[in-house]
Amino acid sequence: MPIGSLGDIVFEVSEKQIRTFSKMSLSAGARYSTHNRINGSPILEYTGAELKSVSFTIVLSAFQGINPRKEMNKINKACEDGKPLRLVIGKTQLGKYKWVIKSANSELEHIDNKGRIYQISLKLTLTEYVKR
Repeated sequence: MPIGSLGDIVFEVSEKQIRTFSKMSLSAGARYSTHNRINGSPILEYTGAELKSVSFTIVLSAFQGINPRKEMNKINKACEDGKPLRLVIGKTQLGKYKWVIKSANSELEHIDNKGRIYQISLKLTLTEYVKR
């Protein structure tokens, strides 16, 4: 059963495999300029919204029906290609713009004595991609 997606990476739970995320956090902010005044306190001026960001962790485990190395390579390629991706949670798109993978940090957690990777914890940071 799909629980969301990032481009063509589908987060799902089924009898055959589990590919989900955890520890999702969303960040929004604002930009301000500071104007110094003679003999007075500086004044802040709102100049616009910052780009939103999202971060979460994906556990890629052979014990859950996933090929961790193949999935990690697919996500790293999406990051390096810089292609904007739609982020969907449930049936709802998150944000009004697409997202780019700003960073993908991999932690190889289980490797056997032949160098086969059984589990990778992948922390993704996405940034909102606003068209010009």
